[in-house]
Amino acid sequence: MKTPTRTFIAILSLILLAAVCIAGYEVWEKYYSPQAELKKRAYFDLSTKELIKGMARYVDWQGERYFVWQRTPAQIAALPKLRAALRDPDSTMTPPSHPSLNNPGRSPQADILVVKATPEHTNCKIVFMPTTVAIPQVEPWFGGFFETCHGSIYDVAGRVYAVSRREAKNLQVFRYEIEGERLRVFLK
Repeated sequence: MKTPTRTFIAILSLILLAAVCIAGYEVWEKYYSPQAELKKRAYFDLSTKELIKGMARYVDWQGERYFVWQRTPAQIAALPKLRAALRDPDSTMTPPSHPSLNNPGRSPQADILVVKATPEHTNCKIVFMPTTVAIPQVEPWFGGFFETCHGSIYDVAGRVYAVSRREAKNLQVFRYEIEGERLRVFLK
């Protein structure tokens, strides 16, 4: 063979080898890498040490934002007092996804609530509003959530107040388990 032909075949072989390596890496990254395994998980973990009574901590997981709120005894005691001011106090319009969430606190344990920080009826942002913030439409205010686009207001269990816009529904709640200091939130 002539030298230019050998050079051409060698370069072509290297290009093909590089293409195979790149394709192999992309397959590994998409299906087998540790990041791919994380994306398949339908849960996230959080240390209970990261929670502060009366405050909500947000968690970003797979492009979605969630609030994990450790409620105070006063907030838990307020749950039955709020029924008359709520649009759907028993979550009949938006039933919880698991039997352990079918209670006034809408959570497996009274002190911790996990909600999705985006309402199902819109893509607006939800912000946590602690007891220190006054909400004029709701008195007394025990803490809760506020929708930034339309002003919908949610109570200590993520239930929508009747003064909110008509389309607003209760926030989506999630089941969790606590093992030692680990809180595991199940998203399905």
